[in-house]
Amino acid sequence: MPNILYVAIALLVGLGQPQPSSAVQVERLGDAGYRLTVKVEGTQDPGTAFALLAPTAAELCGDLAAQYGRYQFAADGLAPGQTGPERDSVTLNQDLTCGEIPPPPAAPAAPISLTQMDIDALTPVILDLTGQYFSAVEQLRDTDAFALTDPEMTGGAPLEDWIARAGERRSVVGSPVSRQVAKLTWYPNPPDSPRPGLYVAVDYVAGWSLQDECGYLIWFRPDAETPFRLTRQQQTFLPQDLDSGTRAALRAGHCITQ
Repeated sequence: MPNILYVAIALLVGLGQPQPSSAVQVERLGDAGYRLTVKVEGTQDPGTAFALLAPTAAELCGDLAAQYGRYQFAADGLAPGQTGPERDSVTLNQDLTCGEIPPPPAAPAAPISLTQMDIDALTPVILDLTGQYFSAVEQLRDTDAFALTDPEMTGGAPLEDWIARAGERRSVVGSPVSRQVAKLTWYPNPPDSPRPGLYVAVDYVAGWSLQDECGYLIWFRPDAETPFRLTRQQQTFLPQDLDSGTRAALRAGHCITQ
């Protein structure tokens, strides 16, 4: 059975309607791309020319989907009031891709410009968030601590799991004695990070009744409009029954004190 689009073209020709003045020209563009060109006499309508390209597109793509891209057309004919032998015509160039068009590559993350003025303005924000988090941990307000975290911090675990782990940790370290922030380090768009944005590391030392602790928090926000959330915490615990030499070596290797 002939393709119905070919039949439609044959009927147009037989009725003296606009028709292609030459065969559709095909130019190869890459592995699965083409540029189709056709000139149609008797009309200046590019839609008529586009309809005449369909059989060629179907033949080129076969079972693959025909994806139409950029096009360009030029119409010719007599201006109003002119007379002469010139006849209306339109020439259409249409880009074609066979198969699904891959999504465009993700745009590179816009660089974050972090000035000393920005750091001065954001430092109180980070210190306040850090104080909120530590206070919630030390005062057994685990729900409040959880609310400050990012899903990357919790691994998607529910609040109930967070509360259970907090209780287990307190049974090992005891009650809070002291805590001090030692250093803030700013990382705008680090190249090895899976998510672009601003990261702030907060190194700290702390004392509990059964163990000492040192480590760091990582606060993150993807842009200036999004609040910071806690995305990571690294902890090292030092049992208080360690000898002084071992204790000093562990503190030197894992703790920042200034």
